[in-house]
Amino acid sequence: MRGWMVAILAAALGLAACQADGGKRGAAQAVSTEKPWTDAERYRDYEVTAPLRVRFDAAVGEMQRVVLARCSNGKGFEAFKDCVRERLLVGFDRHGVVGAQCPPEQDYSAMLICIAAGGYGYEFVKTVTNEPDPAFDWSDPEKTMTDAAMDFLMAELTDCLGGSSASDATECVIAGFSKHMGVPESEVQPCKALTEDDALAQCIGEVYAVRFMEQGTARM
Repeated sequence: MRGWMVAILAAALGLAACQADGGKRGAAQAVSTEKPWTDAERYRDYEVTAPLRVRFDAAVGEMQRVVLARCSNGKGFEAFKDCVRERLLVGFDRHGVVGAQCPPEQDYSAMLICIAAGGYGYEFVKTVTNEPDPAFDWSDPEKTMTDAAMDFLMAELTDCLGGSSASDATECVIAGFSKHMGVPESEVQPCKALTEDDALAQCIGEVYAVRFMEQGTARM
């Protein structure tokens, strides 16, 4: 489950890397639970699954391009940071709840992660639970997402095993998740080439994450 969030974090960290060293550093990072979730050092060596790699890289690149085009006005770093915050909130705070959780005084990398990943996590939990204002632990978005996803997937699995699709429960669960999350099955299809369950789950989560990134970038 953790990989689903890291896919969005990678995009935010890519923006941070562009400002820090011209984009020479790797954008994605793996999780160390000893640091706050908005600490960029928690994330390294995250590998996007092969079926999503090209689309993911394109989505990250487009997000970076749009933000830099909107905000590189030569007025100094603080003005740039304020502009990035505004654009990210336009893109990723669809329900008006993220801004209050990600104060402008955060350092640059923490702000990027908080808005991009927080917006993604809240949207994910809201969609999974069908609740208009879901309980969301802003101090531990990863756990909130994992708990919501597991509850949903277990309910789907129970339904699938009790129905006519019991002979292919995995296909049934994938179809149920895709429909519930509004992800076209055609976009999930490439993930089915993966034979390991963990990789398959990661890939399907990445589809949702990349769609969120693409749609957020379009709103910016």
